[in-house]
Amino acid sequence: KLRKAPFARKGPDPRPFIPTLQSMIRPVAELERATKGVGMITVWPDSDGVVRRVPMMLEVQKSVFPALSLEMLRVGFGNRPFFAVSNKDGVKEVILTKQFRIPTDKNGNTWVYFTAVNPEKRYVSAKDVINGTVDKERVAGKLILVGTSATGLKDIRNTPIDPALPGVEVHANILETIITKT
Repeated sequence: KLRKAPFARKGPDPRPFIPTLQSMIRPVAELERATKGVGMITVWPDSDGVVRRVPMMLEVQKSVFPALSLEMLRVGFGNRPFFAVSNKDGVKEVILTKQFRIPTDKNGNTWVYFTAVNPEKRYVSAKDVINGTVDKERVAGKLILVGTSATGLKDIRNTPIDPALPGVEVHANILETIITKT
């Protein structure tokens, strides 16, 4: 059975306002068994084709799931429920802790503050991880995202800072946005 994050709300049900998906692709079975949570990676560009916002939650088959970034913080900082704060006009914010209050638009999307890609600072080679040669100090105590920049895998996004940004960078930037409150 798929692990779902505990979800609560303050105000009316946010589901009429948040994006709805008919189905989802579950994680690889081995990863799903080993994880403490499951977050959604779905993002959509604005009408001009540029990704500027990320949905903090999505509805799939009448259940609410958090975004990957929100789920990483939820699991990493105490495994608490996440709360949607809404009113008759839509979602106002998503709350994880006093430290993590995430303002949203009425549809539960939050704006991403994109920063320049710095591969030397942010990236660790998959080869080094697999070979066990990655510097443990470099990753200790960090939130880690695994992603690819291969064009053929079709996870390249048009963003305000780069028309061909790896999708994993969108999630890294939303994490940074939430943590630094920028």
